[in-house]
Amino acid sequence: MEPLLDYQMRYRGVTMGDRTMYELDDIAGLWDMIVKDRDRDNPRSQGTIPGIHSATFRLIRVNLEVVGEPGSSILEKAVQNLMSAMSPDQHMQPDEIDDRLYFKFPGEVEKFIYCRPVRRSRPRRNDTEFGLVPVRFELKTYDPRTYSANEYESGEKPSDGNTFTIINQGDALAYPRINFGVDTLGGLTLHNDTLGTQFSVAGLGTSTNDYWADMGRFVRGRSDLLIVYKDTTNHYNKWQIPRDAFYLAPGTNDLRLTIASNAEVNLFWRDTWM
Repeated sequence: MEPLLDYQMRYRGVTMGDRTMYELDDIAGLWDMIVKDRDRDNPRSQGTIPGIHSATFRLIRVNLEVVGEPGSSILEKAVQNLMSAMSPDQHMQPDEIDDRLYFKFPGEVEKFIYCRPVRRSRPRRNDTEFGLVPVRFELKTYDPRTYSANEYESGEKPSDGNTFTIINQGDALAYPRINFGVDTLGGLTLHNDTLGTQFSVAGLGTSTNDYWADMGRFVRGRSDLLIVYKDTTNHYNKWQIPRDAFYLAPGTNDLRLTIASNAEVNLFWRDTWM
């Protein structure tokens, strides 16, 4: 996938904005946020900021014009592609890849936010005859965070007591994917010494690898997806209580691995903003 240029955005394969057929007129709600108090400290609910506050969903409203040769099939096809991408019934279930709205502003890295289409509209008249087709659509966010399009990797850390540093260049907590493997005794604990938090698993069996723990899915309350898994098998019960999301603070995080036997761990994360 080609990186975006300044003043461009992409959703479900359609690139809009500068130097495209989709000229953006107005975008509202991209940075809006409404935060409210909750009556319980439970990090697993839609749009939640772990703690006693949560961010309600917001609507991103986009007005644009599809521009092309009047009456051409290319123009009509471009309109159809956009309408299909913004159709709420084209994707019945939330998707961790398709639901990403990517965007790029000058002086910033390419970022994305998780959202799903809830409304689209196009005038009924045959406006392709004039080479200018106005389209409006709305996207509903289900995660208040904004993520870097670039994903970083720590590299495998295989020895007991091994320490390493990860930097989150955003201004909000980042929730990594953790890839790990164990041998003989089947357990490991990953500590974030900067925050005093940890992720611990046990009882995974002998000489096993390619297990994953997806903390981003966990905080998004994605009960339809596996959180701790190998292939398509759920190993959620191997995650030791308390099952608090493992996260990275803004800035430098000093991590340390302790293991019951030979093991390795590899983290994948994105800079995260709120």
